[in-house]
Amino acid sequence: MSTGIEAWKNLSEIGPIYPFVGTEVFLVVIGVVIWLVWHAAQISSEKVHHEEIQEEFKKRN
Repeated sequence: MSTGIEAWKNLSEIGPIYPFVGTEVFLVVIGVVIWLVWHAAQISSEKVHHEEIQEEFKKRN
């Protein structure tokens, strides 16, 4: 697979070789925020589910 670069001697003259250069920090922050929101939603959902199970066991006794 060719990169289109014939000589690797002057790397400082070559521009960015991947898209969206400079957005790495922003994308990581967005990813971490989404991850934390997902964890909060998951914990809340599991708490409700476990409370329902506890109520069911209390009714049996």
